[in-house]
Amino acid sequence: MRTPPGHGGDRTPIEAVADDMEAWFLSVQRSLTDPETAFIYRRTVEIVEHLLKGAVAKDLITEEQRTQLTDILEAARQAPDHL
Repeated sequence: MRTPPGHGGDRTPIEAVADDMEAWFLSVQRSLTDPETAFIYRRTVEIVEHLLKGAVAKDLITEEQRTQLTDILEAARQAPDHL
C-alpha cells in the first residue's frame, strides 16, 4: 500500500484534504491517483451536492448551510488534483 504524500507543515489546506481523502482510499487498496477511482469519487461528491439541494428544498437545512457545506465539498472534489 502506498503512503499518501505530505504530512508536513508545508501543505496547503486543499493538499491536506487531499492527503486525508487519499488515506481513506488507500485503506481499501484504492487510490485517487487512479483515473477511474477519481472519476467515481468526483461523481459521488456531485451526488452529495445534489442531496444538499434537496435538503434545502425540504427545509432540512438553510441555503446558507448548503453553501457552507458545498464550499467544503469543493475542497474535497479537488483532492485527486493535489496528489
